[in-house]
Amino acid sequence: MEDTTQNHLEKQDRLLSYGMYCHYIKDIKHFEMMQTYFRIMTSSILLGCFVAMGFIFSSAGTHIPFERSLAQIFISLIGIGAMITLWRLDLIFYERLLTCNFYEALKLEEKHSFLPKVHHNILYKFEHYDKPSTIVYYYIGCISTLVLTSGLFTFYHFRLQSTLVKGAIVFAIMITLILFSLLLKTKTKKRIFLINKLMKT
Repeated sequence: MEDTTQNHLEKQDRLLSYGMYCHYIKDIKHFEMMQTYFRIMTSSILLGCFVAMGFIFSSAGTHIPFERSLAQIFISLIGIGAMITLWRLDLIFYERLLTCNFYEALKLEEKHSFLPKVHHNILYKFEHYDKPSTIVYYYIGCISTLVLTSGLFTFYHFRLQSTLVKGAIVFAIMITLILFSLLLKTKTKKRIFLINKLMKT
């Protein structure tokens, strides 16, 4: 009788653990889909900025109450701000939500031998798998494109100024590119770093 009760409890524990495991996998897929959506939105914003810039310069007969090159800079700044927001949502906020579920699934795999070691293999055998520290270069590339574009329009706007002014603009563009790249790179943590941090808590 005692053995039967013990077996029943073990089956219940296995069933509960398997249900939790499936739930974590479902949540991981959901967060990955959201992150993919953020990257598609980033591409759409970049494309939209270029479309808006092209429209402003192609409509030469349209009256615009301010300098066209300044309008390009303004569009670029809006696009950069939107991309930084999406980067934070993707690789800072949602990445931590995904990592928490990933870590819980990993703990279940270590605790129960009947569960497949999927997350263990992903973490320790496939280092290239969807690393935030690699994906961040996508955001750096998109933001750098708009920074360079707005920098070129700024240079064009001050093209009649002295060489010193134009040199200062080029220097400011390079510094801005470096600062944005360092900011995004340093703030984006590797998934293994986030998991190790969870293990220490």
